[in-house]
Amino acid sequence: MKKHTRPQKGSKRIGWVLLLSVSVQVLLPTQPLFAAKSEKEIVLRIDSSLASIDRKLVSISPEDATAVPFLEQDTTFVPLRFVSEALGAKVEWEQATQTVTMATYDRQILFAVGSRQITVNGQDHVLSVHSILRNNVTFVPLRGIAESLGSHVDYEDGFIRISGQQTSSSSSGTAPEAPIEKNTALKEGMSYRVYQHANFLDGFATRQEAVSFAKQYANSTVKNRKDEVVWDSFPPYRVYQSEKFLAYYDSYTDAVSHAKKYANSFVTYKTAAKPVWTFGGPSKQPVYINVPLIRQLPELPRGCEVTALASLLQFAGVPVDKMTLAAEIRKDPTPYSEKNGVISFGSPHRGFVGDMYSFNNPGFGVYHGPVFELAERYLPERVVDLTGTEFEDVLHFVGTGTPVWIISNVTFRKLEPYHFQTWMTPDGPIWLTKKEHSVVIVGYDEDYVYIRDPHNKTGRVAKQPFKEAWEQMGRQAISLLPEV
Repeated sequence: MKKHTRPQKGSKRIGWVLLLSVSVQVLLPTQPLFAAKSEKEIVLRIDSSLASIDRKLVSISPEDATAVPFLEQDTTFVPLRFVSEALGAKVEWEQATQTVTMATYDRQILFAVGSRQITVNGQDHVLSVHSILRNNVTFVPLRGIAESLGSHVDYEDGFIRISGQQTSSSSSGTAPEAPIEKNTALKEGMSYRVYQHANFLDGFATRQEAVSFAKQYANSTVKNRKDEVVWDSFPPYRVYQSEKFLAYYDSYTDAVSHAKKYANSFVTYKTAAKPVWTFGGPSKQPVYINVPLIRQLPELPRGCEVTALASLLQFAGVPVDKMTLAAEIRKDPTPYSEKNGVISFGSPHRGFVGDMYSFNNPGFGVYHGPVFELAERYLPERVVDLTGTEFEDVLHFVGTGTPVWIISNVTFRKLEPYHFQTWMTPDGPIWLTKKEHSVVIVGYDEDYVYIRDPHNKTGRVAKQPFKEAWEQMGRQAISLLPEV
């Protein structure tokens, strides 16, 4: 325990932050014990490290920003040292008996840590709750302590007011008290704070509440007690050169394209510290990621895309199977027809085309758009569409330990034109091949790319032909982003 002042004879000044609490029914009897009143008004806020004394903003505990009021079982806990000093009381700690002594000019209050009993000027009383120890900090009930010091306590919407007297009165003595003056600045001491640019907007006890509020504002950020940005509404991809910020982008591909213009550049995603792209290309060392192998057969003869997606999601810890994804993937219901040699069918950019479950009916597959949409439902804001980027940038994700879902063909080599045909779709004509196939890239070395193939045909393929096949199929790729 830290000592803040020299101990007096027979006792030691209290060496840690003791916390008090507000409760609806704390002391017996229910009326305040003393008529003496403090002249000061103290206002605190649940979860805030800031307080107001006579409208002046102060820190509750400069040494420990986590020593904040909190609510538990209808009791609000606040620091004793702060409150007692604000009300003019001295606090001493007796190590041998674990006893706290509070003293003013006309009263003495004693209580033991962990006990509900409190003695005020020699009279024993019982508190409604006993002390609590959290993170080496002792918490004890407040209302009885404050009223023992001649103060009155109000509670309203997370704000606590400790004042010298009732703020309103009537002949019956039951009139409602004046509302607490809620100093919004107190919220700037809470666990999560929302800013728009440099302007403070509001404070919250949880990250979820703060982010939900911040989403209403453009250019907003959420910071924690360490003043670290844990969420913001700026475009997700940020380009840096060394430590210098260069630009925001909405897409990974655009961000990387810009970053490549600068040596020593890198791209981050939102507030994640680990870059998703670094100047100089992917790691030159061999990489292999242990990703679940899931076979599409026999249930899904045309379901390579959702089966490969199941492998990617299971790698990320999502317990979803291929059949669930097959049912959930967006579909294009356009029927198959052929007239005068012209085929009309659905568009794989819109959804899965045809029958996924049987070769007895017409069918094809699905491209990256609907697959990305489905993946996002399971991992919101953690899926990145890499479609259109360079193959080396795809391998950059693999090099950092993240597998990549891609569209290729069953040969993993560039196909001759005669393998393709043109269909008429709701989006217009589309050039495609029935040899289309989807796998997950799980590693690479100097000569090979390692894959998880739903057909389970091979574990590795030659890198250069694989790259050419992927480019021919539209450079379609999806991967995972760091969790923020």
